[in-house]
Amino acid sequence: MSNTAVDTRLNFDRSECQFNIAGRVIRGKRWGSEAGRPVLALHGWMDNAGSFNYLAPALIEQLGMDLNFVALDMAGHGQSDHKIGLGAYNIWQDLSDLLAVVNELGWKEFYIIGHSRGAMISTLFTATNPTRVTRLVALESIIPEPFLDSEAPKQMAKSIRDQVKLMAKPINYYANLDRAIKAREKGRYKLSRADAEALAERGVAKNEKGYYWCLDPKLLAASELKLTMAQINAFFDEVPYTVKLVAGEEGLVLTHAGLQHWLRTRNNICCDIIPGGHHMHMSEQAEAVAEVIQKYFDE
Repeated sequence: MSNTAVDTRLNFDRSECQFNIAGRVIRGKRWGSEAGRPVLALHGWMDNAGSFNYLAPALIEQLGMDLNFVALDMAGHGQSDHKIGLGAYNIWQDLSDLLAVVNELGWKEFYIIGHSRGAMISTLFTATNPTRVTRLVALESIIPEPFLDSEAPKQMAKSIRDQVKLMAKPINYYANLDRAIKAREKGRYKLSRADAEALAERGVAKNEKGYYWCLDPKLLAASELKLTMAQINAFFDEVPYTVKLVAGEEGLVLTHAGLQHWLRTRNNICCDIIPGGHHMHMSEQAEAVAEVIQKYFDE
């Protein structure tokens, strides 16, 4: 793990996968069989591949789908390497990682499931590789927050200040695993104990100083630049089919007025609403979300 002194990895699933990309390692976990339908799953901001610990088994074991389901730890998250040096984690910078991963897997065509930040990245990837993505499922987000051209100088300035400030940010240690998990339960998006534990399997490590979440501090830096609404629409116009958006009743999609307005302007998005919050695809409503995905994949 770049930028961390890890002595002991905690308990995690043995169905691991690893990809060496330009001197960095992207790790993830795999469910199903290599002969199954290929599915790439991308987690949200500050999460990891454990985000799909419930959804993947719900699709494969409970619904009997034959899938080759690969969930990644995106760069800077979970057990994947951190980016070297300064620089924000702009969402478009993950696209080359993803293309390298699916090429290494030998997937010419595949399905994508993205949650939150992972859904935004999935949309951009599909728009730039429309012949390779068979279907796109966006969970609790679909496009990045747009900004105005005139906001670019302030956005860049904030990002640079954030990056320099975060260089000196100390690691937050916890006396035991339980405290690390409880900290995540009470985070920006409240999680159940079970869901926090699922993320801790890949996201918490320990050394002589204690337990810590092995996230790159640079993830907290503002993006250097963002996309304008015109650019977002240009990307989405390249998606050649109807996208499945799954929103939680108490999640972000239904409470974001700007996103709701944008959705009404599009005719290639079909939205299903599921009881639950921002992480409803985890222990809360994994089977219900899986049923929506199965129906969409089989159309």
